[in-house]
Amino acid sequence: MSSRTVLLQSIQSENPRALDLVQEAIITGQGDCFFLQLATRLCLNTLENPKKAIEFVEQWLKHETSPRAFHAAGITHALLGRVAESEEARVRHHTAALAHLNSAIKDSTQDPTVHRMMYHLALQFAYARDIESALKWAASSIQHNKLYQMPWALLATIHSSQRDWKECNRILDMAQAQFGPTVLLIVLRARVLIVTGKVSSASSLCATALQDLMALDKYLQCVRESSTPPASSQRAFCCVGVGTTRELLRWYCILGETFLFLKEHDNALACCTAGDMQLHFVHRELEAHCEAEVNCVRAKVLLALSRADEAKMHLARSLQQRVHHPGALLMMGHTCFHLREIVAARHYLEMAIRVNPTDSGAWKALAGIHRDQNRLDIASDCLIAAVKLEFTAPVFPTEYFEHNL
Repeated sequence: MSSRTVLLQSIQSENPRALDLVQEAIITGQGDCFFLQLATRLCLNTLENPKKAIEFVEQWLKHETSPRAFHAAGITHALLGRVAESEEARVRHHTAALAHLNSAIKDSTQDPTVHRMMYHLALQFAYARDIESALKWAASSIQHNKLYQMPWALLATIHSSQRDWKECNRILDMAQAQFGPTVLLIVLRARVLIVTGKVSSASSLCATALQDLMALDKYLQCVRESSTPPASSQRAFCCVGVGTTRELLRWYCILGETFLFLKEHDNALACCTAGDMQLHFVHRELEAHCEAEVNCVRAKVLLALSRADEAKMHLARSLQQRVHHPGALLMMGHTCFHLREIVAARHYLEMAIRVNPTDSGAWKALAGIHRDQNRLDIASDCLIAAVKLEFTAPVFPTEYFEHNL
């Protein structure tokens, strides 16, 4: 078995040492672009670490200026822009992402992945609120490959954000005809139904999505145990559109928040419990991050149920493991405020802003605390910061859309 095959199998089996093995191959392979591509893919898709990916991308571009190298660089800069700590850095990464993605598309007329490059360019324009360009490139992606669901979902979400429900539903109908009831399409449709007041229809859709996710959960468990999955879970794997433990956990969280909108708190907590069960199977470097994601959703549900002490306990555990998780810091601020622990609430919200200065929710919550304590000048400054950020924030729920290479 070749070293390349061994490395690919190591990545597919989510081997915790996969990146170490790839780095060893890069050293012994004298910069072979195959190994640099593997390392980049591993950092982006499995480790969700664009700060590490940029090291390999830059080496890759020194060895070749291929469309796929430009594509990887574009995705990496796009993700670095999401976690940038200043507006200057965000703009710099956004500009670099657009330049690399445009270069990838220009040089890839024969590349079978050009539709993914166009989707990522559309996504980057959507993040920057350039809706006209986002719609154009999402449509181009579909034109090149109708069997890729992400640009369909992006088109529907953009129209939803503009409250064009008719066009949104038309696109979702076309997408579902192509892909079946994937969890992404179900959740997008449910969110539209919730906003337009058709709550019972949304509830029914979400219940179906939860059943499909749990069937997929059984499928992945059988795969891990090398046993034969039941037919029902195999069908779920084909139609849900989720292929890894990490994706499954992410969609449990998204579905949990959707149940929260529906005020179906038991189902929301069931999603959190199911998410907890996946934590042992995600990559070790992501375990604390994933647990914080689940606990953020759980805390929102517990606060809705007036169980703030329990919410605080779960968030405290997450923050012990991953001190700078911005979502957990924000939720801890809200929770402490709910408990009237004002000094602690202010502390956590200020920490959330230091970690992610572009979080308008944290600025708005901090404004509320300063207003309640009669520090009106500071409250006004915080509120102005929140409004400015909301004006430039993405117009859609960013966690729905994949950035995989």
